[in-house]
Amino acid sequence: MQREEWLAAAAAFQAAVTEYAGREDVTMSRYEVEQAAKRAVRHAEEDPAE
Repeated sequence: MQREEWLAAAAAFQAAVTEYAGREDVTMSRYEVEQAAKRAVRHAEEDPAE
């Protein structure tokens, strides 16, 4: 069950990245959008006090 939920979330993320990167007002490639999102998530988990 958990694996299916993870796969569904991953598919939703990939679809959102593809849709966003395909917009006319976005100048980043699909790869750049995906990497920026992943960086944002990683940095959001860091404690700024450390």
